[in-house]
Amino acid sequence: MRVPRGHRIVDEGEKTSYIWLVFSGKVNAMVNVSQRPLILTTLKKGQIFAIESALDGLPSDCSYKAASSEVNLLRIGQKHFVKHLQACNLDALRAEMILHKNWLRQ
Repeated sequence: MRVPRGHRIVDEGEKTSYIWLVFSGKVNAMVNVSQRPLILTTLKKGQIFAIESALDGLPSDCSYKAASSEVNLLRIGQKHFVKHLQACNLDALRAEMILHKNWLRQ
């Protein structure tokens, strides 16, 4: 999936059933603070996002927006992603995500 700069992929507070993989380009993860966007990080090739929302049905903690002139993404459905994780310990993955999320808030 190709998206242009400025395209909102996932909005803060939105629930999504997709996990996204950045194939090329850059994606900003941002939150609104006092009605202004604050960029938390910039995701690059090979990074994934919106995992918590897709796996646990939680609203997204932040918005994801295309930051480069063209971004190529792979959209992976939650059921397909989980099917391929069955060889892994899904509870350990969730625990790692929770720890990572709490660490980012400090």
